[in-house]
Amino acid sequence: MLSAFRDFLVHHLGDHISPNSLTLVGTFLALGCGIAFGSGHFRLGALVLLGSSLFDVLDGAVARRNRHATRFGAFWDSTLDRISDFFIFGGLVWFYASVSDFLYLALAVWALGSSALVSYTRARAECIIENCRVGFCERPERIGILIVGGILGKAGMQMALWILAVLGTLTWIHRVWHTYLNLEGAAIQKKPVYGHMRKLLRVIFWDHRRATAAYDIKIGLIIVLLIGYAVVGSHWGGSEVPASVRVKFTLESEEWQEPENLGQGFYYVSLEASPIEKGDTTRKNDLIRMFHEYYPHLVFDRWEEDADGRIIGFHFRTRTAAAGQP
Repeated sequence: MLSAFRDFLVHHLGDHISPNSLTLVGTFLALGCGIAFGSGHFRLGALVLLGSSLFDVLDGAVARRNRHATRFGAFWDSTLDRISDFFIFGGLVWFYASVSDFLYLALAVWALGSSALVSYTRARAECIIENCRVGFCERPERIGILIVGGILGKAGMQMALWILAVLGTLTWIHRVWHTYLNLEGAAIQKKPVYGHMRKLLRVIFWDHRRATAAYDIKIGLIIVLLIGYAVVGSHWGGSEVPASVRVKFTLESEEWQEPENLGQGFYYVSLEASPIEKGDTTRKNDLIRMFHEYYPHLVFDRWEEDADGRIIGFHFRTRTAAAGQP
């Protein structure tokens, strides 16, 4: 079905737009994805990224159909892919930095770096050896994992970053090892232990090609892991409370102020970047407890909910204001 849809688009677009233009459109969509991710709209970003990946497929198909495939076109496509990756992961870096979630900020930076290394090691290796298309976590796999993770929401994106960081690192290490074997590994490959080591490394590196049963099983395992993590809602690296105290102090009737300068009055803390689900009493209590620990002169007043019953903020007041209440 997907192939038929692709062929339909290629047939109708191929005579009206150049492959390089399609690549550029995909890059602009990747920018839109980065903006959506950066503002915490993971599902929207995933849908935009799906559109971007569609154009990434179409440009090559159109080039082959019209026999417009050129060396510059390949260079253009590869260069804009790197820019797209920067936009996509840059949006995630921006989001986790803005909410002070330093664990996933580090993972987003790690995933960005490993994706760049995967591409660089292949490009550099193929300057000195014939081929370096080894490793599991190439760009299509990275984009697919991000799309599924984004559709699953915040928890899905967290697990997606763990997967991308680990598999991306294994992939570029695999390419370094493959290049070493081709250039200087003749002596190692002659040793009897190499046969066993190669089997072990094949498992570690997830070294299976696309359109094989082993590859499909791996993709299925990744999807199950993403869905399972999103359903369970586990959070590695501690409670989500620190990420929620991305405290935005807003005086209800005046301008924004620093917490240290709050005078008598009523204030509001926005949690829209990470709302608390209805019924999550533990997280509510942890948030209030931590808030009082950092700002003992403030008193909790009431929660604010959205239409779905999620907590998107809470109101508080200074102790002096609270003391004056009946």
